[in-house]
Amino acid sequence: MKPFFPILFFGLAGLVAAEDIRPMIDQFTPAEVKSTWEKLNALISKSGGIDPAELERARLQGVLQKLGKNARLTTRATSNEITMGVNFKEEILPRSILYARLGDLSDDNISQLAESLRKAPKTPATILDLRATRDSAGYEQAAHVIALFTGGGKSLFTLVGSGTNAGKNFTGQSEALFNGILVILVNEDTSGPAEVVAAALRQQVHALIVGKKTKGEALDFASLLVNDRMNLEIAVGRIVLPGLPADFLQNGVAPDLVVSADLDGERDILTRSEKEGVSSFIFEVERPHMNEASLVAGRNPELDNYQARKAEKNGRKPSDPESSLDRSLQRALDTATSLLILHETGRIGG
Repeated sequence: MKPFFPILFFGLAGLVAAEDIRPMIDQFTPAEVKSTWEKLNALISKSGGIDPAELERARLQGVLQKLGKNARLTTRATSNEITMGVNFKEEILPRSILYARLGDLSDDNISQLAESLRKAPKTPATILDLRATRDSAGYEQAAHVIALFTGGGKSLFTLVGSGTNAGKNFTGQSEALFNGILVILVNEDTSGPAEVVAAALRQQVHALIVGKKTKGEALDFASLLVNDRMNLEIAVGRIVLPGLPADFLQNGVAPDLVVSADLDGERDILTRSEKEGVSSFIFEVERPHMNEASLVAGRNPELDNYQARKAEKNGRKPSDPESSLDRSLQRALDTATSLLILHETGRIGG
């Protein structure tokens, strides 16, 4: 049951759900907020209805909820709990299209991406997968990735706000290693520097973005130590792209082609494809059909397939390629292939 509080409003007593109080409190003037808090604090202290520590806990909770995505509590990993980062992965798909999953924005992964682009100069299209790119690096690394496709000397984005790095302008420092068709994969896990990479490459080199809207956390956080287990991170700056509204990235990067995909399913596919390869999750296996050979053998492959699928309906084998297909990657590959065909036939491009 939802908690309710009696609210006196225009002389009428009513019951307002706790989560519905905020719009009313937002109408208070600063003076009304201060006086109401002082009176409430005095009343609670006098009655002893709420422990002072609990009151301060509720106050902190309210402030953090008000800050929304500008505040986050993170668990501090101990030396025994620190896990390996997400590694870079590449694979050549049909029509010599390069698939590159960046993984963490580490220097090693960025170097491997650069090497992949160097050793495949004839690659006509690249699919850059940012769905496994964590918010675990600074924006310098994001600028390095962008510069691999745009080249150096260009203003890419700016960090603004009240932090120590506020007002810093990020520019590319390397030569462009690729100038073909670029398709970028994103989802709700894509956040921070990875969002900046996607948005800047769309702006700078007309990359197409496929997937689902990103998290909207292209922010610069200051970390406050809570205890030996947790940190409180508060946003003190935000990333701004030239020519776009200041809050553009904080609203999340919307894809050019939206793909309705289950987030947990995509995470599972990204994990499994580390060993099985991404091709296993792109191409659908054709269902068996009745033919002359099956008639001679006295078998009905269509019926056998139907019964097998029915038996696994409520829990297919995770290793079955038909059980999960990477719909976002399928759409990205189809898009890149279509653009290549149009380019080769002279319908687009020079």
